[in-house]
Amino acid sequence: MGAPAVSDHHHRSTTKASNKPFKTRHSTKSALKERSKGKIDDFERGSRKTQNQVIMTKLDRRNQAKQKRVTHSAKLQEEGSVFAGREGAPRVIAVIPLCADVESRDVVLELNRSVEVEDEAPQTGVWRAEIPRFKQRVQYLTPVRDLLDILDACRVADFVLFVLSAEQDVDELGEQMLRCIESQGVSTVITGVHNLNKIEPAKRRPDVLKSLKSFITHFFNAQEKVHDLSSRQESSNVMRSLCTTAPKSIRWREDRSWLIPEQVRWENENCVVTGVVRGKRLKADRLVQVGDWGDCQIDKIVAAPLAVKKRHTKPDEMTVDDGEDTAVLEIPTEEQDDLDELAPEEALFDE
Repeated sequence: MGAPAVSDHHHRSTTKASNKPFKTRHSTKSALKERSKGKIDDFERGSRKTQNQVIMTKLDRRNQAKQKRVTHSAKLQEEGSVFAGREGAPRVIAVIPLCADVESRDVVLELNRSVEVEDEAPQTGVWRAEIPRFKQRVQYLTPVRDLLDILDACRVADFVLFVLSAEQDVDELGEQMLRCIESQGVSTVITGVHNLNKIEPAKRRPDVLKSLKSFITHFFNAQEKVHDLSSRQESSNVMRSLCTTAPKSIRWREDRSWLIPEQVRWENENCVVTGVVRGKRLKADRLVQVGDWGDCQIDKIVAAPLAVKKRHTKPDEMTVDDGEDTAVLEIPTEEQDDLDELAPEEALFDE
């Protein structure tokens, strides 16, 4: 038999393995602690810093934080400036009933009565109301429970008020509306519940609110509360939010001019559309799309007279300002877009 093979002898390695250092783009506890002291560092990782940026004193950091606050405050004021003043645009509020037993008209009347406004409301459609308590004008959109009408209303609304029922569950149409509105893009969302005061005994009402909040946060997780619209105090809080909050903008909507037609009439062969222009500035050289009528050319842009309530008139009477409000603001130039570009090359006509 041969000699057994002798294995080489090795000592255990005494060097320690170097672990991978901790790297994250998120804030660590130490970073949050430093930020709470006023130390702000907005430079990206790997970017080169100048000597002045490295040696930033505490006074400089405070000044930088102050500039950010001023810039943010100016941005909020600019967003809300469109609603300010006597000729400011009305805040567009779309009331969306998610259950079959919810009447939009009743919800709007309860909201108005909570701020001492006794104006009558139509069953469906578009109508305005003045809120003297907050010195604002609101424009309610109360469409019927039809998917396309609901989507059209939410497309132009500054605020979307979803109304749930305390007695019935959201049906299939209601869930379909929520999914489509979420996919289309929506501005500021507020959720309320109707007929909660009919739930007996009263100790069940908090459980109902908790269940409804769990349902709505499945679609809009930023919702912190479901408001009881049968309570005058809760309705007043909702109106305060609607009249004082700066609505969230929708990118695809704010990049173009748009308006809600408040009045449409015919003068000779021209269609006259009255409304408040929102978004970008409306130019007379560009084409406009008027509902299902298609694209049209602009003949002129005229300042519409503003209907307001005067102090010395009767409560139900409205007066119209005259004078310079009817002046022509803009007329098309030689660079006006032509409709011939949109016409088909070969048109077929039925004899």
